[in-house]
Amino acid sequence: MKIERPIERIISGAMGSALRGIMAAGIAMITIANAQSADGGIYVPGPNNGLTAAQVKDGYQLLWNGKDFTGWKTYQQAAPGTNWGIYAEAGKENGAKKSLAADSNVMEVLSAGESIWTTDTTFQNFDLMVEWQTTPGESQNGGLLYRFSEKTSKDNNASAPEYQVCNDKWVSEWNVPVQTAGSLYELKPLPASRLNLDKSPSWTRAAGHWNQSRIIAYGGRLAHFGNGLKLVEDQMLTPDWNTRYKASKYGKWPYFATIHPGSIFLQDHGQANVKYRNVRIKKLTESPWGPKSPYLNKVAAAAGDSALIDTITFATDLFPADGVPTLPHFAINAIAPKLDIRSNSQGITVFTARPGDYTVRLHDLRGADLSIKPVRAADGIFIPAASARNRGILSIWKGDRKVEEKLLGLP
Repeated sequence: MKIERPIERIISGAMGSALRGIMAAGIAMITIANAQSADGGIYVPGPNNGLTAAQVKDGYQLLWNGKDFTGWKTYQQAAPGTNWGIYAEAGKENGAKKSLAADSNVMEVLSAGESIWTTDTTFQNFDLMVEWQTTPGESQNGGLLYRFSEKTSKDNNASAPEYQVCNDKWVSEWNVPVQTAGSLYELKPLPASRLNLDKSPSWTRAAGHWNQSRIIAYGGRLAHFGNGLKLVEDQMLTPDWNTRYKASKYGKWPYFATIHPGSIFLQDHGQANVKYRNVRIKKLTESPWGPKSPYLNKVAAAAGDSALIDTITFATDLFPADGVPTLPHFAINAIAPKLDIRSNSQGITVFTARPGDYTVRLHDLRGADLSIKPVRAADGIFIPAASARNRGILSIWKGDRKVEEKLLGLP
């Protein structure tokens, strides 16, 4: 599908009626196979709460065994308190019991109380992967924090950056880009390419479904990924970072502004029934931002900016033992966004501010190509809601270069 001229309109009025007509005609259905696990989660290599042979070989370790709280503690205690529980996938609120199979269990916040963190306090340079889920109809807030130091303070703000976890019922922060899901809380907002028109995050799945979060840290470089897509990238101790740090709630804690090892921290923010599973980590000895890293955005690197590529799914082990990273083929030549991808209740439409021929591709979350038959609607490329509810990564290309991407799917 090609776009042949500039686009300046959005979905509204008569165009909205036209799109509804297209939907009624049943055009442009997308079929996605094998992109989700049996319990409705996004595909995860290997068993839940386990490691594949390749992950073990590549140096990943399992931080939660799916059975008990070995390796986890709370403030000045050897183990988490009773405000945390282990239950089967349905969760405590649905009357589920802990399964005998580690593969079926989740860690769940049961009530307001202490947060928990790893007894291993040596994580400074790492690749962390965690799945989390919020509960439909409930206001939910939590957090994935890293480099936490209990010796510095019981308060996580004194030492630990935060990858925000929340859902659309958490209204005070959901539409605030520097406080919403996936942001580097209070320090770096989600970019416009990862937001809906109301400034809510476009990358998250609906409550009741699993999200895949990834945090990559090396020295002062930090990156947040969500469901395979890069959300935030930052560098500590630069003049810009120092200004933001001093203006934030962290500014009164000098230890926060140091590069230090610490624990991985799961937050109990006081809202019950936030769930976590598949907590995996690899301590890195090579920098993903290094000049020879296979994870650099080549176009950005050529311009002197060591930014990471835009897409790294859970299927990718960083710096694998065999030296060949499994990267989605469309991730390598990513360049700055030039298109506008917008969604509403009718579906998703691609707009462009520049003339030219563009190609639309669809991939599953492991990077495999999927069939797609988009519809040319007026001046846009339109994907009906019935198709967009199936999860996949839509990428827009000009020649052999990717110019934009979006994780498809409507609640």
